[in-house]
Amino acid sequence: MKRYVDITSSRTGPPLANEPLLKEEYEIALTTAQESAEGEQMCELEYENSNSKVEEVHQTGEEVNKKEKNPQVEAEAIPTG
Repeated sequence: MKRYVDITSSRTGPPLANEPLLKEEYEIALTTAQESAEGEQMCELEYENSNSKVEEVHQTGEEVNKKEKNPQVEAEAIPTG
């Protein structure tokens, strides 16, 4: 991306709060804000997915505990030859 410099401007650093942004600076700021928002949404999705995985693990853990309490159920299911 080409960056055009206004040689008539005396500004050498970032714009002050009361100065208007140049078109290129506005586009950069807008793109950065959009990328930040997208990243935040991805983090939220990852967090929701991690919560559902935790619930799944918790449920399977409960199933394992139930099986351990009733070892006879598994023993009856295995055919003896």
